Amino acid sequence: MNCTVCGAELERGKDFCPNCGTKLTEMPGHGKGGSTFGKNNQQMQASQYQNELNFTKDFNNVSVKKSGGSGSKVGGIIALVLVLLLAGVFAAYWFWIRPMQTKVFEFDKFSIEMPKTMEQATDEDNIFGSLNSSSAFGFDIDADAYENNDVKFLYLVMDFSNVQQIQDGSVTLDSLSPETMMLGVESEMKTRQDYEVLGSGSDYIKCKYQDNEGDDAYIYMTVKKKDKAFYIFGMGCTASDMSKYQAKIDKWMKTISIK
Repeated sequence: MNCTVCGAELERGKDFCPNCGTKLTEMPGHGKGGSTFGKNNQQMQASQYQNELNFTKDFNNVSVKKSGGSGSKVGGIIALVLVLLLAGVFAAYWFWIRPMQTKVFEFDKFSIEMPKTMEQATDEDNIFGSLNSSSAFGFDIDADAYENNDVKFLYLVMDFSNVQQIQDGSVTLDSLSPETMMLGVESEMKTRQDYEVLGSGSDYIKCKYQDNEGDDAYIYMTVKKKDKAFYIFGMGCTASDMSKYQAKIDKWMKTISIK
């Protein structure tokens, strides 16, 4: 027989356990119901197993909750990053891509490829002065300006179709040419502050100057002729935007087509 408390072997005729000193009559399971040591041991094992099972379930629940919370935070961070990326893409489109998208503008007498965002300017303060459609000078004049936030386009059309002759010093109707018109344009540009030629030809000029608002500007100007009509075109931007627009402006100005 073994002690039901510590499990040590009991000596015959002894009333005490030689190992733990528990009285035989006080040992659990040595009453009338017989030994319950095995039963108690099984119950203890079952209880321990149940406790371990409950602990595992509780631990899993905690893990899931923690994982769910972390996932929610990660999801929020991802959403924020996506919003910032979309905002960046929109800003890039609005400030860089959109102004560069072009279309062909069809005017009565010519066409030109320009940014889609160009609109008729309300302020016609330009290098041509305040010229409107008129025939007060003996020939038909048509002048207008288009712009967006970065680029400005100007045109002046002088149509001598209804003029029989011109006599202004050495200038006659027959002597008028894109080259002589370009000389007149260049003379006007030279009166501007900080005038600097960046490139020129017989019918075009590229230059920097100070505009009426005191800002440094870049402009590409060209003169074209068809029949008895002369077309003076100019497109420019602020000098600070030259790195972004100069090459584009030079390209757009070469798309002008007289009808």
